[in-house]
Amino acid sequence: MKLETKELSIHPHSTNYKNEDVEDLLRSIDLFGQLQPLIINTKKEVIKGNRRLLACQILKIKTVDVIMADIGENDTFLFLQLNKTKNLKSVDLLKYLELIEKLYHKGQGFRSDLRTSTYMSRSDKNNEIKEMTGKSHETMRKLKSVSENAPHVLEDIDNGKITINRAYNKIKKSLKKKKALSKTPIINIDKSIIKNGYTLHNKSSENMNEIEDCSVSLIFCSPPYFRRRKYSEEKGLGNEKTPLEFINNLYNTLQDCYRVLKEDGSFYLNIADTFVDGGLAMIPEQILLKLTTESKWKLRHKVVWKKTNPCVSSSPKTMTNGYEYIFHLVKSKKYKFSKLMVPSVNTEDGLKGMSDFVNDQIIESAVSNQFALQGYDIEYHPAPFPEKIVYFPILSTTDIGDIVLDPFNGSGTTGVVANKLGRKYIGYDTNGNYIIQSDQRLSDPKNKMAA
Repeated sequence: MKLETKELSIHPHSTNYKNEDVEDLLRSIDLFGQLQPLIINTKKEVIKGNRRLLACQILKIKTVDVIMADIGENDTFLFLQLNKTKNLKSVDLLKYLELIEKLYHKGQGFRSDLRTSTYMSRSDKNNEIKEMTGKSHETMRKLKSVSENAPHVLEDIDNGKITINRAYNKIKKSLKKKKALSKTPIINIDKSIIKNGYTLHNKSSENMNEIEDCSVSLIFCSPPYFRRRKYSEEKGLGNEKTPLEFINNLYNTLQDCYRVLKEDGSFYLNIADTFVDGGLAMIPEQILLKLTTESKWKLRHKVVWKKTNPCVSSSPKTMTNGYEYIFHLVKSKKYKFSKLMVPSVNTEDGLKGMSDFVNDQIIESAVSNQFALQGYDIEYHPAPFPEKIVYFPILSTTDIGDIVLDPFNGSGTTGVVANKLGRKYIGYDTNGNYIIQSDQRLSDPKNKMAA
């Protein structure tokens, strides 16, 4: 049968398509005409073929072929059946999920007459979701969470820039961080914490006037990466608008490190790159070049931190980032350095010797997690690094009793390893919460040097 296009309306469950969504149909209908009839209900709502209806309206086609399905008031089941597992956008998938959950919800209003041999019972909802959307119930649950917490990401999912699973994991991690930070208000500490074996300063390390010239044997730090972490300070280091601004700020913050380091001391800098406008910004290389050309630092080694559990890239065009550099910088050729003879050390995962994770300039280690922070008043930090990457620098460049400095103290991991190895430690951090967290870790008997 034929009806005028002005008599028809889109089904309330359908997507409100835009003109750009039907460009392919405009060309085909203009050339070949309407090849398939629209399926409508008795209210003249289009159950299947809403894109074709819009295309016909744009082309000013007055009448279209239709098939009327007379199934009564509730046509939700038919709508889902006719539109299942086609190439749906995220918003459509979520709409279908909502419809399916309502359709098979136990309680008043359940349509028992809608069961068929395909859908045996309400308890089989997971299979029904898979059949209707082409995705598992778990995947749809994750997509729903993404929609609720970061709806702007749905477009990236539809365009293939990120998978549903990857988007969900990123948002879950972000929410966990936000919750942890919101539960703990930022504390400002007026006085430095000075205890036997370590000193903690709640201030920027840009001016470390508390430290004498040429008194520190080793500096080890992992400053905030450019736009890779959300710290409590939205305007802090790492949140700059451009890579150049970040590089200049980091360089200025590190300036005083040269003054406090001994002539035979070492400076180990761990820093990773960031994608900007589709390409790596070469931040490690740029900060390294600035340190060695505009200051007097000499690059001695490039240590590779090989991650044993890297986060797999969700992009089909991006390799998994399985390593980071740790740059070894010195002030002179007379720097102190001793090759390790596989000393026995205790690390958080029970390894017995350095040979378990050190191969000359390669340090193998899992990416750290929040486990080491459990049991303290503040159990969270956005980016703790593993203890393993600190053992090698300390053991090869310092002696017992020497001073180790971390100008970006964070959760205090550098201090914990220095503590275990009998070195003195100085840490700086602008966040008072992390100073308290570090104080508790450093005063913990398990993080002291064994007798």
